[in-house]
Amino acid sequence: MTIGDKIQTLRKSRQMSQEELGRNLAVSRQTVSLWETGQTLPTLDNLVRLREVFGVSIDDILCEEKEIEKKKDVSEPIESYDFVWTEDTWRKLKRKHTKKMVFQTVISTIAYIVVYIMLENMDISPTLAMLYLISLAVWVIKTYKAFSTASKYWKEEGQRLTDRACRYDIFSDYMTVRVSSKGELIKTEKIYYSQIEKTSMESGLLHINVKGNVSYIFNASDVGKETYLGHVCSVNTASKETVAPKGALRVVSIILFVCSILALEAGLIGVVILSVVNKAFVENMWVFFCFVPVPVASVVFGIYLKKKGHKFKKNIIVGIIMTPLLCIYGSFSFVFADMYSHSEEPILMAEKMLDIDIPAHSQINTQDWTKGTQTVSRGYVFSESEVYFKEKDAKPFENSLASDDKWLSSVPNDLIGITSHFCDSKFDYCIIYNVDTNEFNQLPSEAGKYRFINVIYHSADNEMLIVEYEIEYVK
Repeated sequence: MTIGDKIQTLRKSRQMSQEELGRNLAVSRQTVSLWETGQTLPTLDNLVRLREVFGVSIDDILCEEKEIEKKKDVSEPIESYDFVWTEDTWRKLKRKHTKKMVFQTVISTIAYIVVYIMLENMDISPTLAMLYLISLAVWVIKTYKAFSTASKYWKEEGQRLTDRACRYDIFSDYMTVRVSSKGELIKTEKIYYSQIEKTSMESGLLHINVKGNVSYIFNASDVGKETYLGHVCSVNTASKETVAPKGALRVVSIILFVCSILALEAGLIGVVILSVVNKAFVENMWVFFCFVPVPVASVVFGIYLKKKGHKFKKNIIVGIIMTPLLCIYGSFSFVFADMYSHSEEPILMAEKMLDIDIPAHSQINTQDWTKGTQTVSRGYVFSESEVYFKEKDAKPFENSLASDDKWLSSVPNDLIGITSHFCDSKFDYCIIYNVDTNEFNQLPSEAGKYRFINVIYHSADNEMLIVEYEIEYVK
């Protein structure tokens, strides 16, 4: 058997392609092909790398009188390991996984609280408030189910695996696993090293994962780099595990990952800032679309890292999650576009019917309450107009209200039943106008259904509410 034949035999026994072997040796596939066909010979540096990849000596590769398979007696294992599941081992794994879940829950809770505080300080629409409460309820249910499922899993698996013993016998190309419980053999398995997908350390344990997402566990202290199994793990996972990006690639990967996570919060902050100017929260939700390029860039960069052989999953996963979320929130501007209008008609109507002079406004947002189901405390609201003024225009108007008999600084108890629910919150001045009887701030003389206009003024915010509603009055 020639050197080329031996390289080919060793490669095929480990189920490696010429391209995979070349990648491990930092040479091209054509170079490996030339070795195996005997057209060229590997250099000394390449022989050293071949020794490391195949786990054999250089003599085994160069010596033509011997065959590698005869080197060792396959009936005798090279190494053997024992692992016994104990209650303490299982508890350590459970504690670590529980900490991860608790940390994620705490972060999510803080995010929801921050958003709630921001929304609480704004006069948001009932529809938006309901959507937020629904999302919060879904999150609470999912979190509860996750903890419940995890608790059940750890309890059942802990009872099943405690005192279970595993015996691992290591051979040149494979290992055998014998699982027993209370001295009784349960099952045996044969695992080829080519099946190893990845290895990881956790709580003092070495996890060897093979195809099918099956994990075999060893005491990490038993499997060192100098052991045959340690060498096998490093060689067989080298070509399958991706390498973390370094330098500028690593910096860009981290920046895109973090920015993608914060894109939702940044979009909300942008909506709030813009709403301070135009007072139209829902209509400003389009701002979320401005941040969509960030997670999209994270996905594209993750694909680029994958092609380069680097770790990429976190960039792609966060991008896939955040992109649709930003699009959903951004679409609220269009989904609920017909809920608001900015016509001056409510102001002109109030001036004509109430015989008042409303100063020049900077913004008016009118919401049509007839679309959807209402859950207000009393009456049926037709529309609500939020009118905002600049301070220089609002002050003269505000000073004139104290001397105008139409304006009340508080609602008498007997009139509360004919006000809109907007009067329940604190205000400076208000008007209660009965459209049907043409009366100001008075109870109807007869029982029946009446249409009212409620005008409410808030001095601190230079804001006026014009509310049209209907109430069934009972004497």
